[in-house]
Amino acid sequence: MRSVLVLAGVLLAAPATAQVEPCRVCVASVAPPVTARPALHSRPDAVFSTVEQNTMKSTLTLLGFAHQVAQDPATTTCNVYVTFPGSNYVGAAPLAPWVRAGHGVVQVGDWGPGFQANDRLEVESCSPRGVIVADTTHPIVAGVPELWFTTGYWSNDGDVFEDYIGWVTDADPNLARISGHDRGLSAREEGSGRVVFAGWRVYGRAANAADLTILGNAIAWAGRCAPPAGMHPTGGR
Repeated sequence: MRSVLVLAGVLLAAPATAQVEPCRVCVASVAPPVTARPALHSRPDAVFSTVEQNTMKSTLTLLGFAHQVAQDPATTTCNVYVTFPGSNYVGAAPLAPWVRAGHGVVQVGDWGPGFQANDRLEVESCSPRGVIVADTTHPIVAGVPELWFTTGYWSNDGDVFEDYIGWVTDADPNLARISGHDRGLSAREEGSGRVVFAGWRVYGRAANAADLTILGNAIAWAGRCAPPAGMHPTGGR
């Protein structure tokens, strides 16, 4: 039977087979500055993008993942590439050879390399959103309840101007629903690599233990790599 690591309230599924390589995460770079939208933003887009990147980096550190910022993971030793809302969108094509050679991508929200077509819905800022697990057998959902509540992926830890949830529109596996939308969490093979889409906030202070478990499991599954041996007790700030 498959074992599960219990780490300070956050569960990470142990790899099904022995893994030689630990997870080494490349975090996407920040999107280039764009014109602010004063009606919605209290600060320019680039500032929010930097907040999101720093929050993702802090979460990965506290979860125990080695990470670095790199827009082109092929120039690094990373085995997983992770995006965040406001990351530098480069499209799937530049990353496709690297992914198909056996690496992984975890895309959070609609900003990312676009291996999986997706849609989004604007929702009330920081409002609770129900997540229902659709495939209880998949390693990414190991250790989470079948139902919990979360927030959208653009929630900025309370410094909010707008918020969204997202879901995959391709006919990819449906791992979990978000607010009634199938494929709020979805994952599939891409050549010898793997890609994952999560359409809600799985990092930062707004993320709960189930959300952080999804992030950790997604990284380990996508990269076919060993999860960290430790986890910060307060979760991913």
